[in-house]
Amino acid sequence: MERYLFIKLHKMKCAWPVCKDDALGNGMCLRHQLYAETPLPKKQPKPINKISEKRKEQLKVYTKETKPEYLKANPMCEICPKVLEYKKNGGVAAWWPVCGGKSVELHHLEGRENDLLNKKESVIASCDSKKYNNGHRWLQQYSVAAMEIGIVISRHKIINRGV
Repeated sequence: MERYLFIKLHKMKCAWPVCKDDALGNGMCLRHQLYAETPLPKKQPKPINKISEKRKEQLKVYTKETKPEYLKANPMCEICPKVLEYKKNGGVAAWWPVCGGKSVELHHLEGRENDLLNKKESVIASCDSKKYNNGHRWLQQYSVAAMEIGIVISRHKIINRGV
């Protein structure tokens, strides 16, 4: 009985107009497969959105409110002074950032996932990223040293913070 139901539920009818025969693999019965000059066009699958609706809203708030407000309140780079203080205290790195002075972008201490994108407490101002030796690039290259300074927070510590 179960086998009969399975076969009955999964049978398709021929795609040829007015035909009521059972279809084979390509959607037509054997008779119409022989007469069809071209196979039926396959339905194109709908592409997956590159950015979800929720993330689009978060990015809109970030570009219109969070980033401009923070940069207006903090016009100078906050990364390079901390990195150069680390250098004075004996920090080791192959190269040191050259600060552009004016803050142009934001560095997210805890990452940019979900609601952290617009969390103003976990953001600091950074100088221009188009320069080769800027503070933001230094943080990415020397992430362990940046964690020592406190400019980068490990995502593993964020997860385990409640424990």
